[in-house]
Formats: sequence, structure tokens, C-alpha cells
Amino acid sequence: MYRIRLFVIAIGVAVMLTPSIAMAGDFMEDTTVEAWVATSYNINFENQRGAAQQTANPYQPFHERTNSFQLDQAFLVIDKPATDDSRVGGHVAFAYGEYHDTYLQLDVLQTAFFSYRAPVMEGLVLSGGLLPTRIGAEDTTATANYNITNGIVWGIQPINNTGLIVDTWVTPELAVVVGVLNDPISGRTGDGDRKKAVVGGLAWDLGKGHSGTLTAQWGDSTESLGEALGDPSTGNGKTTYVDLVMRRQSQNEKLTSWLNATFRYQDLDYVSKGTAVLPVNLKISSVGIAAASRYALSDHCGISARAEWLGTFVSGDKFNQAAVTLTGDYTVMEQLTFRAEVRMDYAKGQTLKGNDLGLYPGSLPDRNGNLDHNFAGTFLAQAVLSF
Repeated sequence: MYRIRLFVIAIGVAVMLTPSIAMAGDFMEDTTVEAWVATSYNINFENQRGAAQQTANPYQPFHERTNSFQLDQAFLVIDKPATDDSRVGGHVAFAYGEYHDTYLQLDVLQTAFFSYRAPVMEGLVLSGGLLPTRIGAEDTTATANYNITNGIVWGIQPINNTGLIVDTWVTPELAVVVGVLNDPISGRTGDGDRKKAVVGGLAWDLGKGHSGTLTAQWGDSTESLGEALGDPSTGNGKTTYVDLVMRRQSQNEKLTSWLNATFRYQDLDYVSKGTAVLPVNLKISSVGIAAASRYALSDHCGISARAEWLGTFVSGDKFNQAAVTLTGDYTVMEQLTFRAEVRMDYAKGQTLKGNDLGLYPGSLPDRNGNLDHNFAGTFLAQAVLSF
């Protein structure tokens, strides 16, 4: 399986690079290739046994095993933006590691899309393919986030979506985005019915370090929900997202911060067939808010903090999660970054006993992986090499 995946990566790189090399100057000059490798070690303060998972819905994405060294991710990105001078662009990203093999269950191909910039208004950009989500403040890439772990609010957001999206700046300060997607939750590249999802939103840049986005996403999530529940033929439901992100950078660029509020509503109908057992007509509402900041102590060193809360309402029952994360980072020679992190989580609620499908949060795991604790603490260390 590993050889097959590596072969896919090699073929993808060759396909992307060949036309770039063959074409004249400007296209090749605008094409960038980035890569990085992230590895980590984590310790759960509960002293969990090796077989116990510390993930609960998940409260600890990508770091399921305690007391474990792991390859978080190996990432390769080839990107050529669409500009006024060169209107055709493209992007492809490959990923491998714990981030993608265990929790996300994504293919090696993370994102892949074309883009075309039309001479309309301030520049209208059409993008199609496997696209990164427009929802949320955090990313799946180790180089993009303040912290080692992703947050609990990020856990209810999409990662990527397949479809067609149009962006345009209507003024120098305000942009509009509209699009059609296969699925509002997943990035599935195949969709066997006419039911689709729509996305729309605003982006703004007010200058002096103030920017943000407001995004709504709604549509049918039948096939992805069916797969998650163990039977693609029986799941049926609609999912709605409303997401607000506000970003701020200080004038001296030492302090950067963001605030993210996300609302997700799922109206699910499911008839049990075999492996999955769920009530018919399950309504799930999730509301999350997260805030994070990083302060640069020097050009090579910084400290970050994130605080967040997630409330989930399932057919009249309420479940709460909260987390506080502190991270320090130090960069050596601009390529190698070391990070250390302490994270404390709180959860109060119940899981669907015997069949936790990750639809809503429960209590945190004990040393054997049983979900019956309200508090959990984790220490993590990570190294990220960029080249």
C-alpha cells in the first residue's frame, strides 16, 4: 500500500511539473514547489496504555496514541496562482502521515484544482476541483497553525470540498465568493445524484491588519453521512454551516490573532441496516467559538495560546467541550522549527454507548480508552522541517 501511494505521488509530481518545464518563462517563474516534514511525540497525563486511544470526537485530532513517536505529515505542494499577467493557474498538494491516514482518512491527494482569472471587476477567479474549505481559521498543514494540535471547533468543520467556486473583489476591500459543491461536509470527488451543496460568503480586508470572512454552506450530505454510518445506501440528511473568522495583526507584526465562530446544523434521517444503529430523524446543532494568538518574542521564537468552547445539542440533550492550549516555538536557520505544547481539555456529556460514530462529543477517555473522564491533559513536542 505504501509503495502504491508513493507511486501515485511520483506520477502526480511528474504530471504537474512536465507542462511547467515545457512552457515559456512566466509560467515556470510563477510556479512554486514547497515541502515539509513534521514529526512529534506526545504524552497523555492520564498515563494511558499503549492500546488506548485518546481521541474523543475528536478532542485530540491526529494524535490518537499516547507515549508515541509519529510522522505527523509529509507534505508536497505545487502551486501556480492565476494572475493578471498569467491568467491560468493550478494547484496540487500531496500529504502522507498520521494526519491523513488515521483521523482524516483522506487520500494522498489533499487538494487539486485549476484556476482562471478573468478580467472582470477587480479580477474574477474561477476555481474547480478538489478545493480547500472556505470555513474555519485553522488548517490541516503543520506550517499554517499556531499550535501543534488542531482545536475542537476545527473538528466540526469541513477539510476540503469538490466543486466549482467563483471569487471576485468587488472593491479593494470587499470580495464575494459563490460556488457549487458535491457535498457540504466531505471532499468526495464522486457524487451519484443531482443533490448538491452551495457555498457563499464575503471576505474583507480593511487595512491596518484587520481582515475576515463570513461563509455559509448548505446542502445534501447523503452519501458522506451514509459512509460514515457504515452503509452508504441508507444515510440521508442535510447540513448547514455558518462561519465567521476575524483576523488581526499588530502594526509591528509581533502579535497576530484570530477569532472563529462556527454554527453547524444537521438534520439526519437514518434507517438502521446492519452495522449502524441510529435513531430516525436525528437533529444535531453544534456551536463553537475559538480564539488564538501568537506573539513573536524575536525573529526566531514565539509563544501561542488558544482557548475554545464547543456546545452540541442532540435531540434535546446538551454536550459541552472546552480546551486551552499553550505552545512555544523556536526556529533554527529558517528551515527547522521546534514546538512544545501543553493542552488541557474538558468534556461533559454522553456518547452513543457501544457505537460512538463521532457525531457529537462525549466524556474524555481514561487510561484504558473508556470514555468516562471529564478532564484530560497532554504534552506534545514537534519538529517541522521545511525545504
